[in-house]
Amino acid sequence: MAVDNMLRRVGLDSNIVNDPNQLAAATHVILPGVGSFDGAMGRLNDGNWTEALRLFVSEGKGTLVGICLGAQLLGNTSEEGNLEGLGFIDFDVRRIQSKGLPLPHMGWNTVQAMAPAGPLAHLFDTAKYYFAHSYAIPVDPRFTQGITTHGQQFSSVVKSGRIWGFQFHPEKSHSYGKRLLMDVFDVD
Repeated sequence: MAVDNMLRRVGLDSNIVNDPNQLAAATHVILPGVGSFDGAMGRLNDGNWTEALRLFVSEGKGTLVGICLGAQLLGNTSEEGNLEGLGFIDFDVRRIQSKGLPLPHMGWNTVQAMAPAGPLAHLFDTAKYYFAHSYAIPVDPRFTQGITTHGQQFSSVVKSGRIWGFQFHPEKSHSYGKRLLMDVFDVD
């Protein structure tokens, strides 16, 4: 519901869909995530969502955004579980090596642009985003757009083609999250 509310503030119409066949008409899809890797992938697999998401991506009709656990599901595997992820971006999720800092990593933190000319780099200089996680995507220049540090560096923003993943919650990040979603969905 928080994602839906933020999208309305951004000026986008949104629908919460209950049937994977509804993705065929979508121009943008947000894959939120709360819970465990295997629990979420199990629900996607059992409900035929995995195939619907693969079809949406293969047809290249729109933008797919994964939020928090939803971003982790975009990869191949996770140390948190045994099921395979969606495999849209080539990474394996790892438990954060927090070096004595509390886990889960919860609260506000910054994002550093991987490259100064990256597509969202202009949003990261002074912004803070809201995080709540214990597992993260490793840094890899092939897909990492933003890096955050909590004991170790990890990818907080990933991108491959029209697929985006945010380890943080844009919908809980107030004006910073709103601006980010406006840029991702090309809203003025």
